[in-house]
Amino acid sequence: MLNNTYAKALAEIKVILENSEDDIIKKIPKKFILFVQENYDKNYLCNINPNISINNQTILDETKYLIALIYRSYLCDEVQKKEYDITLQKNENEYQNNIRAKYDVDIFKNKDIKNYTNLPIVIEKENIFKRIIKKIKLFIKGR
Repeated sequence: MLNNTYAKALAEIKVILENSEDDIIKKIPKKFILFVQENYDKNYLCNINPNISINNQTILDETKYLIALIYRSYLCDEVQKKEYDITLQKNENEYQNNIRAKYDVDIFKNKDIKNYTNLPIVIEKENIFKRIIKKIKLFIKGR
């Protein structure tokens, strides 16, 4: 059983497929169409008008994803698939760049980074008694 949102998306896909041309339906495998018919939400009332372009209608995001999947998997030839993949990758890169620009959290940005390489090194010398006690402890532990 699919989650409720995808079942609603399948209901919208079912309506879209019912109003599609026969040559498009022939390219889509019967198994996929059967999957849609078995899993769509029968209680969901779609507001898809067959007289208006799908681009001008409000549909679920999941429906858009499924339309993209159907288009790429079943309706495109190899050249169109490559072009479509390039377009998808370009859109994804643009989206990621926008997200990166919007939520950039570079902790080193606008910081004064000072050069600490010339700092003196402090070497602590142990006095003779501490060194002797340390050697005795090492000798005792070694046994």
